Amino acid sequence: MSRRAIKLAKPTERGFLRSDFKDASGAACSIQESSLATDYCIWLGQGDGRMHLTRKLARELIEWLGAFADTGTLAPMRGRGQWKPPEP
Repeated sequence: MSRRAIKLAKPTERGFLRSDFKDASGAACSIQESSLATDYCIWLGQGDGRMHLTRKLARELIEWLGAFADTGTLAPMRGRGQWKPPEP
């Protein structure tokens, strides 16, 4: 049985779920539920260099990350057209 690098951590003081992990370079990273009241979002990244992701953007990133996880490259994503920012 393999050990997972990303495990659930103690929730924030406001009760939001989170996890801390290290990237391939050993830098501290995190994923955390957001308190944004207007949409469901998460924070993902390192320290102040975090991304605020909506569910729609997370679904799109899953496709890209899945392609990389399966093949080690983003080549399967060729032909997906010009990237456009998600609509609000």
